Amino acid sequence: MFLEVQVRAALEGVDMQGPGARSAIQKVADLLDVSRLELAHMEAVLRLRREQFKAGAGQWQRHWRPQAPPRSGMQLNAAYQILEVDPKATDEEVAKAYRRQLCKHHPDKLKANGLPDSMLEHAKQRTQQIIEAYELIKSARGA
Repeated sequence: MFLEVQVRAALEGVDMQGPGARSAIQKVADLLDVSRLELAHMEAVLRLRREQFKAGAGQWQRHWRPQAPPRSGMQLNAAYQILEVDPKATDEEVAKAYRRQLCKHHPDKLKANGLPDSMLEHAKQRTQQIIEAYELIKSARGA
């Protein structure tokens, strides 16, 4: 969670291009035992969300709170990215990815692990985003 906030700030500030921005983020990732692959994936997902927000893609809002479930392919692909699962994954793999993401980002678990109260709202929004992504995928698959 902390690393995601840092990557977001670096993307918004200097688009990860400023002097030392990428190396500073990598040092934080190393200290948190996050692999370079995981960091690259996180950056890619955050860049995609930022571009969708700037482009005003469909009903996407800053924290992905659609009034009705979005149906376009691009939004469905983003839902798969949120769950960090391949669109070709089986229903069982999607459900497993959903549970893994909920476990990883659930505010109650993060609070128990020492997340400050100031970050709880972000964790709640992220959890809602994960739930909505899973519901969108289930709906698209007819499950």
